[in-house]
Amino acid sequence: VRIFLKYGEFSNFQILQGAPPVEGMLTTLDTKSIDIYAVTKLGISASEFRLNFNQPMDFTLGNFPEISPNISGKWKIVDDYTIFFETLEMQLSTRYRISVKKGISSKFRVPLEEDFEFFYSTLRLQILRTVVGRTRDRLKPIRPVCVTLFSQKISPEAVIPHIKFSSGILGKKVDAVLLNEGELHENSLLINLALGVDGKDQQWVAYYPTKSFSHDSNVSIQISAGIPSAEGPLLSEIETKENFSTFPVPAVDVFNFDKNSFSIHFNQPIVDELEFSNVKLRPEIRPALTGGLWKVPTRHCLSYHHPETFPGSTKFQVEIPEGSQLLSDVVSKKIVLEMVTPTIKILQWEPIGEFIAVDEIISITFDQRVKPEAILRSSLKVTPNKEPWEMEIVPSNSEKIAG
Repeated sequence: VRIFLKYGEFSNFQILQGAPPVEGMLTTLDTKSIDIYAVTKLGISASEFRLNFNQPMDFTLGNFPEISPNISGKWKIVDDYTIFFETLEMQLSTRYRISVKKGISSKFRVPLEEDFEFFYSTLRLQILRTVVGRTRDRLKPIRPVCVTLFSQKISPEAVIPHIKFSSGILGKKVDAVLLNEGELHENSLLINLALGVDGKDQQWVAYYPTKSFSHDSNVSIQISAGIPSAEGPLLSEIETKENFSTFPVPAVDVFNFDKNSFSIHFNQPIVDELEFSNVKLRPEIRPALTGGLWKVPTRHCLSYHHPETFPGSTKFQVEIPEGSQLLSDVVSKKIVLEMVTPTIKILQWEPIGEFIAVDEIISITFDQRVKPEAILRSSLKVTPNKEPWEMEIVPSNSEKIAG
């Protein structure tokens, strides 16, 4: 059944034949009502504008809508009601206007009485992710290198003013600065990590704060909206924030000491280009300290080895001054470690001979170098002490000692 109606009217209809009877209501649409929708997806080169008319149109007359800004492509006819514009050059971050001029007529010779405009914006610039640099032990430095990946091509110089760091309750803003060519090369592994499999050239920016933060601080990276895209005139609309914590204050986990060496185990890795001159040992052991005496056996361990036994019962200090490039980052507070060498021990006490005679030599062996005169003067006591014992030091090359 075909029912002819006037435009803009409501009509009831009833189909009498059939079981059960069907009733309904028809609503005719205004001739000026045009439904337009557009579809585009990031990463798909072909995009289209699709226009639906509520009346059959004669598109062979060339009455296609206009698109601005102008892009190359072509209109295709689906049927009398639908056409779409296919292009391979739709720009991102761009606002397009699709306009249909008044006066065009449908096959029913009903004209469009007013201009119709439809505005469509392609995807704006978005932030995909921000990666904060870290040490090999997954610690966040106090002045980290950061890499932010975008969904579109950008100009790093245009992006950097929109990036701010902040820390603490007051959250004072700290500017960001771009990496130079040498720094980009040094951080190539971090950049490749940030790009991943979906990153592309000219879509990322690498930077670090203009000042260092304190250890064990909560830091925020704020990237504001309004960043320009290199692919279209529209600016980004979304502000993002990335939070991280700097590594804790440098500390010593284990301090091992031996008779002529010691090792310091830190809770953070030691830099590869360690300047041993930054590490001070007081009082200095003779011969004077040289770089060859300090070693880095593992990334967390700093060891010192001396060719001779340390003096016994002596207090030493290992000092790492503030600003030293010793650990993963610059040491923000001086580190002072104290150690005391072991006290003297007697390893062996025996007479030289089968028994102790009136005039006999007794051999005392210590675990450290000693000053025999001082021992005789103050440390060596004999009991019972009915008669004063006469004691003297017998040199090791004395004829009194055989062998």
